[in-house]
Amino acid sequence: MQLAREDFQRIDRFFCRVTQSKFHANDPLDGLRERVLQAMAEEMGYRHVTFWLADSANILVDPRFYNVEPYIMENYSKQYRRYDPFDYHNLLGHFKHSGVIMLSDITNREDYFANNVYQRQVLNQFAYHDKMILVLYDGKRYLGGMSFLSALGEHDFTNYDRTVLEKLTNYISYLLLQQMKISRLEQAAYTPLPDLCPDCLTPREREVMSLILLGLSNREIAERLYISLSTVKSHAWSIYKKLGIEKRSQLIVRVKQTPYQR
Repeated sequence: MQLAREDFQRIDRFFCRVTQSKFHANDPLDGLRERVLQAMAEEMGYRHVTFWLADSANILVDPRFYNVEPYIMENYSKQYRRYDPFDYHNLLGHFKHSGVIMLSDITNREDYFANNVYQRQVLNQFAYHDKMILVLYDGKRYLGGMSFLSALGEHDFTNYDRTVLEKLTNYISYLLLQQMKISRLEQAAYTPLPDLCPDCLTPREREVMSLILLGLSNREIAERLYISLSTVKSHAWSIYKKLGIEKRSQLIVRVKQTPYQR
């Protein structure tokens, strides 16, 4: 579907709202999600939106929401998640192929509204009659997702909505991934390193090791420390040699077996 000039203008305003606002004072990741939710409502016209993160088991956790009843959020996680066809574990791989998933993509709409426990017992109470999700995926792993609800008097979601949101998917995924890295790096600043070899590693090697343990690639470490890629590899090789190991996976095993500094 081809978008009109006005649609692209709204998308541009959305980008500006999300990137120009200041970060949340205490949690950049929360700040990003709050900005995205508000911009979705005020610039894109989606008035009932949730924003979840995915944990290491691909379970949606830690939701933030805009104009969605707290009752829905509380009861969804407690007892209704398993009935939601949009939950990750019910998607059967759909999320790998599309950024936007609509109800008609994964189930029969008539059967869903007639028989789905979550729709009948929860969403119907607040006159929500349609739902779609925006999957946030960086090409390697599931980062999280956003869900959009349509209430009584609001339009059903169509391919127009799919086209609009697909223009935003990669951008939001990129911002989310960057903020996750920032949060991890800030956390690392307050986390003691394992006492693997306190006297044999140089300060720079310990710094490189802390970033390796956070899962950063050599290139990401080089960008973070403003050093060349070859220098990062040289530091990593020196760390492995001093610790009597050969690769990253062995370093992670060693960390799990070593007490932390106090």
